[in-house]
Amino acid sequence: MMETATLPSHITAASGWTLRDLLRMEVRLMAQAMPDCPYPYQGPRDFVLQLGSGFPWRPLPDGMRMRAAKQCYENAARLTLREPKKFLYVEGIALGVIAPVPHAWCIDREGYVVDPTWRNVDERRYFGVPFETSYLRRRLYETVEHGALIDVFEGDERWPLCRGIHSIEEAVADLGEWLS
Repeated sequence: MMETATLPSHITAASGWTLRDLLRMEVRLMAQAMPDCPYPYQGPRDFVLQLGSGFPWRPLPDGMRMRAAKQCYENAARLTLREPKKFLYVEGIALGVIAPVPHAWCIDREGYVVDPTWRNVDERRYFGVPFETSYLRRRLYETVEHGALIDVFEGDERWPLCRGIHSIEEAVADLGEWLS
């Protein structure tokens, strides 16, 4: 993943948002609860903190319609797979109306959030990890469902990225390359 300093100013400015501070606090608490964690990441929040970036929000592009509420992973995946040259899938933490929550969205070629799920919010904050479309496609094929890529928590598949079971190099998109 490219260093933040090489990214456009609207992306690096978004990185300073308070969501990063919230993630740091949560990761510190997790580290206290699991001081001998054998995995590369303490969990999904640590994964997002270490590999994520802040992304600026703007309204949906003209002509794009909102998708089903409470289906962010599916909505973002479908948009990315339908137009992979225009949109990149991102998962992380977003601050909506009330509180920060796990969320999925897309970014466009300028690095702006394209969120086909959330409605009626004038300003939002997003901090997340962009994923290679090939990894998204592979995981959808393997799991046959639209769900989180980071916070997978069923059976032997629990946290495959956080535990180092899946290759970060194959999964995480190079943001600098995507934006160029």
